[in-house]
Amino acid sequence: MMTEWEFQDKLTTRWATEGLRIEGRLQFLAAWEVMTPSWRINDSKVYWSEPSIDFLFADECMNLTAVELKRSIRGVKPCWLALSQVTHRVIELFQTISPERLESAYTACWSGNHGRVHRPEYLLTLAEHHRQFFGLASSAKLKQREIRRCVAAFEFGPRCCVTSIISKVMCCRRASVPN
Repeated sequence: MMTEWEFQDKLTTRWATEGLRIEGRLQFLAAWEVMTPSWRINDSKVYWSEPSIDFLFADECMNLTAVELKRSIRGVKPCWLALSQVTHRVIELFQTISPERLESAYTACWSGNHGRVHRPEYLLTLAEHHRQFFGLASSAKLKQREIRRCVAAFEFGPRCCVTSIISKVMCCRRASVPN
């Protein structure tokens, strides 16, 4: 059985190259393990003393979505706990976000220093990497009107109806992990 950290590691590798579709929209992986309020990256070998969000994605217009990943959510209580967790992180991120902090988190993650991606020969800026990922003619600017929430799990139990609890929450029903 894979641990949540192993699951996150595999998904980071996959989503770094392929992106992720949430509600049919392709998302670019901007950063992972972003802690609030500092925007440092959670790393068990260096620094881990603040709450973090598992993944931070950006769509083609640079609208952000925070994703909290769980191995399984099997009932109403775990569902509410995951929803509360991602909501708390989004509020903290929203209150502290700036283009500089997002760029710093992106650079820390994509530099390869935290082991989930290989160290690139030349690290693009967030804007340039995002532009290339989506094949855009020009770079999109960070949208700070909202940060969307997503609770993702490998398995949702039959008693868990995330979408009926709060319709604004986006829920990835399943994430496939390569063997």
